[in-house]
Amino acid sequence: MRREPHQVLFPLGVVLAGIGVLPWILFALGLTEAYRPIFHSVVFRSMFHPLAEIEGFLTCFASGFLFTVLPRRTATAPPSRWQMAVAVAAPLIIVISAALRSWPVGQIAWLVLIGVSTEFSLARLKGRRLPPATIWIALAIVMGALGAVLAVLGEASGPERLWLHEVGRALLTQGLFTALVLGTAGLLFRTSEPIAEPTGSRRYWLFAAHAFAAALFFASFWVDSVRLAFALRATVTFAVVLSLARAMPRPDPRDIDLRGMRTAIWMMPLGNVWVALAPASRRAGMHVVYIACFAMLVLVLSGQVYGPSNNRPEPRPAVRPWQLGLGAAFLAVALAARILVEVDPPSFNLWLGIACAAFVGATLLTLRAFIRRIAGLLPDRDQGRLSPPR
Repeated sequence: MRREPHQVLFPLGVVLAGIGVLPWILFALGLTEAYRPIFHSVVFRSMFHPLAEIEGFLTCFASGFLFTVLPRRTATAPPSRWQMAVAVAAPLIIVISAALRSWPVGQIAWLVLIGVSTEFSLARLKGRRLPPATIWIALAIVMGALGAVLAVLGEASGPERLWLHEVGRALLTQGLFTALVLGTAGLLFRTSEPIAEPTGSRRYWLFAAHAFAAALFFASFWVDSVRLAFALRATVTFAVVLSLARAMPRPDPRDIDLRGMRTAIWMMPLGNVWVALAPASRRAGMHVVYIACFAMLVLVLSGQVYGPSNNRPEPRPAVRPWQLGLGAAFLAVALAARILVEVDPPSFNLWLGIACAAFVGATLLTLRAFIRRIAGLLPDRDQGRLSPPR
């Protein structure tokens, strides 16, 4: 578990993704008595869902990637047992607390997880030359911690401070993983050529440019106008994604992973542009980011961290091209149905049910690699015999 943390955290993330949409699936099927004892109101379901997906599902994949890839890239020690315990327990506590409406307990667990992940990263990056985009990772940590604190304080302070809760919720659900993706996009792929590192004065200019863009992005969460706030986010994310796309190697037609990633990161500015142009359909625009960007990156990521086995000196992707293509198709159906929820309210139940089912189907595709590596039941085609269980 310490050597390959993703083999525990990725499946946990898939389970929490399913739990996060379960209330909406039951609602779409008309099984009101099944969810009413816990998720007794639309507002409650709307609060539980983002917490389960952001602080549960996405966080498990982010922690699994961090705890697996960083020690490999830096030739340092894997996470300790207590760090793994926190990484596994915190998302569970968050989701259970959200279901029980004990928001502060879940956010305390969230802050502990952020602290552990930060300490783990700093200990392994000490004395190393960091790329300019690292500023975005620092901003993601700040947004994650500040968002949790403001959300709890805003709810506890009564209606007059509700705006604090809204700002904190936006920092958590929109800002945190946007900044994290922008800061780590160049590190996600072991099969592609590394992004060229700037040197000399160009390096300092890039640091300044990223710092300015990060400051604008953070400031957008304090702007009252929805249209202006999302226009700022769209401008900033477009500029950063454009610079990342130019620095990345051109994808080989056969490199479906890199092409999938390039497509996914462009969905980030597109979703923000959607909301800036049509604030009335804000939830549809944000789901362009959540599903077409974040969830798609998770699908690609699940096949990129599996390391070499005892019999194979070179790692190979655990998610095949057909799996990635099928997963992308599931996510496309989920996104289209989620948009139709806003466009066709009379068929709310139908489109919501299709969106949730397709989303769950896409996440389940990541479990095939987990089952293969844990059970060791499928033949190793490279060696012509069974792979030993790991």
